[in-house]
Amino acid sequence: MPNLAGYNRQIANLRKTTRIMQTMRMVAASKLYRAVEQQRRIADLTGRTSRAVARLLTCHGPFDHPYQRDSGQPHRPHVVVFSSDRGLCGSFNANVVRHVQAMMAAPLRRGQQFAFSFCGSRAYRALRSRVQTVRHYDGLAARPAMEAAGTVAADIEQGFRSGEFDAVYLAYNRFEGTLAHRPSLLHVLPIDADDLAVPGCGPASPLLTEPGPEALFRRLAPLLLRLDVLCALVDTHAGENGARMAAMDSAVTNARHLTDRLVLQRNRARQALITTELTEIVAGAEALHT
Repeated sequence: MPNLAGYNRQIANLRKTTRIMQTMRMVAASKLYRAVEQQRRIADLTGRTSRAVARLLTCHGPFDHPYQRDSGQPHRPHVVVFSSDRGLCGSFNANVVRHVQAMMAAPLRRGQQFAFSFCGSRAYRALRSRVQTVRHYDGLAARPAMEAAGTVAADIEQGFRSGEFDAVYLAYNRFEGTLAHRPSLLHVLPIDADDLAVPGCGPASPLLTEPGPEALFRRLAPLLLRLDVLCALVDTHAGENGARMAAMDSAVTNARHLTDRLVLQRNRARQALITTELTEIVAGAEALHT
């Protein structure tokens, strides 16, 4: 059993750690507020663009465009995995890693030659020794921006056009609320109206567009790819801060419970020490009288 000095040292260290975790919780909450506002704007823009592309494909497609090159069942899929660069956010990164591993082990995926790119260090460290890695984008997950999404989308487009891979997926934690995020696998290339999951119009209801439908599709398709990547970056950033805020809140609660327990044990040890000293004093006094 530790002595009183040992208990005091442990309690002081726990209180310092608690203050650090409280600070991290407040920082995460501040970042989360800004990230949620950004996520709402990007999700709305992505949804509008997705609906426009789906309507063009349903009414006027398919088009003669590299993004619509469909070779049937993919044999060389490329997966871009999004995770955080830092830890201390609970199971946030582990969830997307397990989701990717389950996707690779699915019976329908047998025989496919997967290639991976990573945005974020945590998933890269967990999977780099198990999969074929094409690229690792360091530092993009912490500051999601259109420029970062454009860099990733340009590499995806180049590989898809050259035939290096025949399908592209984005694996990330979809942001569904402050404390809710769901691992998702988004199919982005080749573009298919069914994968956009939005209602379209029938083929008998053509659209009147300026420029024409194919020219408009050629402009919107690259934009949709960049917006999908940006949406994955923003969702990952918002989900990371929400998960870190929840993890730090739980850690602060546990640290306080542990501190209270150590304070109780210290008080009991001090009381036992006082009782022992009093017993020795009384015993000495009685020995003098006898």
